[in-house]
Amino acid sequence: GIVLEKPENQVWIPGQTMTILRTKNKEDAIVLYMFLRSRVGQKILSNLKTGGTIGNIPSRALRNLKVPLFNETQKRSLI
Repeated sequence: GIVLEKPENQVWIPGQTMTILRTKNKEDAIVLYMFLRSRVGQKILSNLKTGGTIGNIPSRALRNLKVPLFNETQKRSLI
């Protein structure tokens, strides 16, 4: 899941198979989502996946994931 802010007056407990990615603003969340959904992003995630029938991406692999920095023009085109 991609989360913008800590939810107020709510407690969120992600399941064991979930990872929460936090962004500072809505634009960054959209850009991250669009990158991860792109062919390049899917290929990168596919290469990180472990397991056979049920794929899993280890948290440490996500922590080390290199996401390109997009300039404002590129961000606008993705959004």
